Amino acid sequence: MTLRWNLEEINLREQAVFVRGWLWQQGATVRTIQLVLRDQKGKERSRIRLLHGQPRTDVASCFPREDGESLNTGFVGLGAWDCRPVATDQLELEVCFHNTENLCLDVGNKANLKEAKHLHWLQKIQQLWGLLQQATNLISRGDWRGFFYRLSLHAEQQTSRALPEEKAWLNLVNTLPPGRPIHLIVDHQLGGGANGYRERQVENWLAEGAIAIILSFQISKLAYDLRLLWDDNCRRFSSDSEIAVLDALILIRPSKIVFNNAVSFAAPMRITPLLLLLKQRCRAELVVLIHDYFLVCPTIYLMNGEDQFCGVPHLKHCDKCLPSCQHLFSSFYRGSVGHWRANWGSLLAQADRIIAFSEASALLLRRAYKQWPNWVTIEIKPHTLPSPPGAPIHLPRPTKMIIGVVGQIGVQKGCKIIQQLAQHIQAEGGDERIAVIGSMECPVNPRIVSQTGHYQRQDLRRLIVESGANIMLMPSVWPETFSYVTEELIQLGLPIACFDLGAPAERVKHYAKGKLLSSMDPASIQRELREFFQATHGIPNAKYHDN
Repeated sequence: MTLRWNLEEINLREQAVFVRGWLWQQGATVRTIQLVLRDQKGKERSRIRLLHGQPRTDVASCFPREDGESLNTGFVGLGAWDCRPVATDQLELEVCFHNTENLCLDVGNKANLKEAKHLHWLQKIQQLWGLLQQATNLISRGDWRGFFYRLSLHAEQQTSRALPEEKAWLNLVNTLPPGRPIHLIVDHQLGGGANGYRERQVENWLAEGAIAIILSFQISKLAYDLRLLWDDNCRRFSSDSEIAVLDALILIRPSKIVFNNAVSFAAPMRITPLLLLLKQRCRAELVVLIHDYFLVCPTIYLMNGEDQFCGVPHLKHCDKCLPSCQHLFSSFYRGSVGHWRANWGSLLAQADRIIAFSEASALLLRRAYKQWPNWVTIEIKPHTLPSPPGAPIHLPRPTKMIIGVVGQIGVQKGCKIIQQLAQHIQAEGGDERIAVIGSMECPVNPRIVSQTGHYQRQDLRRLIVESGANIMLMPSVWPETFSYVTEELIQLGLPIACFDLGAPAERVKHYAKGKLLSSMDPASIQRELREFFQATHGIPNAKYHDN
């Protein structure tokens, strides 16, 4: 069996590590990929589990004859060792397959990787060659939108420069238009609804004549990213020092601080004292937004080691659960959940406003912080879509059920649910099919599940119509705090089913074409979707029968 793999990028700083690449072996299914740190004698010191199964259409297009095996081959890791590496430590990728022997792939030692500097020259050539292959394949297929999208992502990572010394920074601050309000927003760079909210917020600030500052964390460089925007100007800087970032922000003196999100920050516990000191020194208003459950648990989605919603149990259960969780960012924190909440609780306690986007998320936040006095107010302010997704879709009378799923479907979004449902449909001999408008982050049977890959929001309506989807499924297994996709599908007038979790269920149960599923068992999902399909489209029960 042929093993193909490429380590495209790796970066180390202190105990933090970022790694990205792709890997697969013909005829074998990857169970886990872990980055292992060993001393010079080969003894294991620490390990970080990588997220694998990411869709890589560029790799699939380079190896089109692999019967779909080359699609879900991407892996990415962002975390922290539980010890500080030394120059002689060795790194290796440990790959565990289902029903085949494990492999250990040598990456090199820490000294050769040149901590937080540049990729080894050979890795640079491999990365450049990979980018060239991606560009060639996208252009050859006429996918100019995909080409420019990847080009913009690559350019985004190359434009920042080091945060200047105090004198040069003061010179820049003195060039800012005087008398304008200055607003700071803290956010990640992972995409999704939180980033969309931040972008619209910044656009509004700029339209009102304010100066906007975005503080985020660039995971590929393991460094803070600071952007200043006003009128048509943009200045971008990077720094690996919280103290340098704090000093720079104090000199600017923002009047408003908005905490949007700090997921993927390599030292998240340092953000609270930074923001509270900045609030005190600048007498700024502090607004905290609840886009997920990062302020409750480092796992973000309130999912336990079995990838199930935990329900926010007693803290003693949380401390037993956290070490077993293998979510992408959970290794950045290895202490107690009680200490974690004490840290973020101080941020919430000193916030001038706390804003949640659904009653469900506010309820879970209060469950986590039971000690809050009654006067702590959480404002409920549901999102509004930036623009309507289009006119409602009129579904023709269908001949069979096609289940539509929208988004980048990772574990928390229900990729295992879709995987198991597809396996059940195939085993039962059912004629249902699943159309994913987006991508799956785990391998699925392409005979049952189709995927469009990355899509633009303005194309959603057209892609749903072209897919033939006639029942929409929201397979998220965590209590989402809002879900733009759910709102878009409601506005498109489509029948929607979801589990009884979070904000989607909060809206779907009051929607005339909505259904709450009672179980996550694939047989039960299929049965309830069939009943929903029959009731929605007037299909007689005889359509389905035991095989």
